Amino acid sequence: MNSNDKRGSDSISIEESIKINPAEEFTKLGQQHEYKKAFECYFKGSECGSNEAPHYIAEMLDEGHGCEKDITKAFKWELIAANRGNPISQLYVGFYYRDGKVVPQDYKKALQYFTLAADNGQYDAAFILGINYLRGDEISGTDIAKVEKYLFIALETAKTDEEKGSVYNELGTTYGGCYAADHSSSEFRNRCLWFLDEAAKLGNKNAKVNREKMEKVFEINKRIRKEVSKMRPRLYPILSPDFCKE
Repeated sequence: MNSNDKRGSDSISIEESIKINPAEEFTKLGQQHEYKKAFECYFKGSECGSNEAPHYIAEMLDEGHGCEKDITKAFKWELIAANRGNPISQLYVGFYYRDGKVVPQDYKKALQYFTLAADNGQYDAAFILGINYLRGDEISGTDIAKVEKYLFIALETAKTDEEKGSVYNELGTTYGGCYAADHSSSEFRNRCLWFLDEAAKLGNKNAKVNREKMEKVFEINKRIRKEVSKMRPRLYPILSPDFCKE
């Protein structure tokens, strides 16, 4: 018997149904516009230590469903859920601190909660961190190793082709940038083209454009290396000819 069947019987209350599947029950109560009842039930669930109930209380406070709209209180409940390990709440708390919404803007705390969410397998947080570490913004700075780490977490947790395509595209441009900075290995170039091709197969609109850009960059770099190679004997006459070999 599934939770829907249980809710249809007289033996299971809304409170008990929430314990079985809080997310499903939240959707169901919302569809039935039983927000006040939902608010009461999730409050009880939170008192029992649930890490999902506070999140749904925050959702209702944020939207004003079953209670008076109060974004400040919504943050407080989201923070409770986040500190109990709810990855979606950790993501949302990261947004609160990043954007300075309700609370003072705090990039250090934003990074802390985005990292918690990503390490708990939350796709959006992992993707955001991958981009942040790639572009080196005020939240995280640049760290290519962490770009790889979090983009691969995002890839593992992606649920749709669109999400996977976005990650493939970012990984492709990341490896393309690595190759542009370090021509000693063709591995970066091969990875770049492979990931961009995979992104294009999944319908990512930016992948084809990025591949064309990278091909041009690779060709320019190839010419530069060739010209530099020709100049080396004149620039460094005391070095062995082997120094100039590719």
